[in-house]
Amino acid sequence: MSEWVTISVKKAVATLTLNHPEKHNALSGPLVQALATAVKEIKVDPHIHLLVIKAAGNHFCAGANIQWMKTLSDASFEENKKDALVLSEFFYELYHLAKPTVSLVQGAALGGALGIISCCDLVIAHPLAQFGFSEVKLGLAPAVISPYVVAAMGVRQARRYFLTGEKFSSQTALRLGLVHHVAENLEEALLPYQTSFLESGPQAMAVTKELTSLVASQPLNRVLAEKTAEINARMRTSKEGKEGLSAFLEKRKPVW
Repeated sequence: MSEWVTISVKKAVATLTLNHPEKHNALSGPLVQALATAVKEIKVDPHIHLLVIKAAGNHFCAGANIQWMKTLSDASFEENKKDALVLSEFFYELYHLAKPTVSLVQGAALGGALGIISCCDLVIAHPLAQFGFSEVKLGLAPAVISPYVVAAMGVRQARRYFLTGEKFSSQTALRLGLVHHVAENLEEALLPYQTSFLESGPQAMAVTKELTSLVASQPLNRVLAEKTAEINARMRTSKEGKEGLSAFLEKRKPVW
C-alpha cells in the first residue's frame, strides 16, 4: 500500500503490517496517516471479516518518532493539534471498527503502541515483549491514547504506569488486561482465534462490539434492559440470525 504500511488480504483476513523497521516502527506523521487510511479502507470492505495488526522487524512500535516530535515542537499549536487529530482519528476508527481486531506484539511496544494495543479486541504478545508509557520522561503526556488505555486497564493502574514511565513485561501486561495471550509463536497462537472469528457471523460480531461499549457506559436500569432486549430481538429476526439458527439445526456451516 505504501512504504509505511503493507496490507495483505487472505480468506477474509486483512493483515496490516507496520513497515518501518529501521526506526522500530516509531509513529511519525506519514506512518500514522498511512495507518488511518488503511483502517478506513478495511472498514468499508465487506469481504474483510478480521483485521490483524503486526509489525516488521524486531519491535512492534517504539512509540513516537522523537525526531518527528522535535520538529513539531517548533511548530504552532494549531499545527500540532492538526497532527494530533490524525492520530486521534486513527485510534477512534480502530476502536470502533465493526470487525474483530488483533494485535501481534513483539519487542518494544511503547507510548502510542499501547494505544493501538488498547484499541484492539485481542492482543497476543511474545514473552519477551516490553511495554511502557514513556511520555512523561519526555515532558509529554499520553493524552490521545489515554481513553483507550484507561478503558483497557482501569484508572488506578493506568495512572501508576502513566506517571512512572516504567517498563513492564508481557506477563504484567497480561495481568493488567492489556494483553490476552502470551506465546512464543505469535502466528501459531493466532490460528484458533482466527478460526473462531471467521466461523462467527460478521454482523453479530459488529453488534456485539457495539453492545459492549453501550453497556459499559450505561447505568444498569430499565432503559438499558429495554435496549438490550431490542438488540436481542433485532438479531434473532435478522438475515444472519436466521441463517445461523437454521445452520445449527441442520448441522451445517452457516453461509456468511
